[in-house]
Amino acid sequence: MMGNRSLILSGMLLWAGNGIAVAEPLPIELEPIRNSMRDNAGDLARLYQELSIISITPGISAANFRADHNASDPLDIDSWKLAPSYAFDIGVDGFRPYIEGTFGYVRSDQNLDLGDSDYLRLDTKTLSALGGVGAEFDIASNTILRPMVLVGYSHTSNDASSAGFLGDTLYSAGRGVIADFKMRSMLYGGALELEQRHRWENDVKLTANLRYDYLVDDIYSASDSSLEERNEFNVLTGATELNGPTDLAPFGLPLRWIGFITGTYMPDTRGDIGFDYFVEIGGGIELVDNGVIPGIEGVSLRGSGIVGDGVEGWSVGLSAEF
Repeated sequence: MMGNRSLILSGMLLWAGNGIAVAEPLPIELEPIRNSMRDNAGDLARLYQELSIISITPGISAANFRADHNASDPLDIDSWKLAPSYAFDIGVDGFRPYIEGTFGYVRSDQNLDLGDSDYLRLDTKTLSALGGVGAEFDIASNTILRPMVLVGYSHTSNDASSAGFLGDTLYSAGRGVIADFKMRSMLYGGALELEQRHRWENDVKLTANLRYDYLVDDIYSASDSSLEERNEFNVLTGATELNGPTDLAPFGLPLRWIGFITGTYMPDTRGDIGFDYFVEIGGGIELVDNGVIPGIEGVSLRGSGIVGDGVEGWSVGLSAEF
């Protein structure tokens, strides 16, 4: 199971004698349970760092994920994202300064059923912002290379609730560690993106992207010092999109169809969030702006399905092309 589940189980083992569950409420000391949770708090911190990385990595859609590898205590993940980017034409052939920003919000819910009417419910929210500064280089016909430096910030907070003797005990012992905790992180690293574009005579466009992100998530402040972790993450994303014309022009704006497929791989995350890759397949429609709003080339409505080993999900959202 995931890191937060293992933390709770480790605390339970301290006072479940000889593998037999406690049938009646007994006077217990909370400090040994809390110490065990603190010893394993790094696993919990890494789990929520990984969710933050999902929410701020360009190329990963805002979506609803469900980590379904354990049906008894599934992890539900909802993410929202805004990711504008812009390349400046400064009149130099084959070179353009490039900036991007990604603003992400992710909420994860998990209900831990501890038997009878006992439970511990974990509701965690993460707000992140990541900025990138780099350049675009035209390395071949319709082929662009984008190296960039990334810097950002992330804030995670948890609200927990409990019921029953077991749930209330774990909640009391784990406040600030596994329940009602807070974490603040600095994010930094870099990315390298390769983009290929092609346009056929029938006005069908192809855009293919391959991107590698390296990010360090350094928790510099937390509700308990045991949560202050520094971890490195690697993310590989690939995407292919087809975009073609239709005979429709609502509001006098050309309407185009969209079809796309993306893949994401995050090594070394399966042990925490339950999956390390997923594929997204979807489509949508795009209204071409034609200069109505300065700086915006079009607005699209997209929907998709997400599948992977241990995860499934869906996405519906609006996207602006700059």
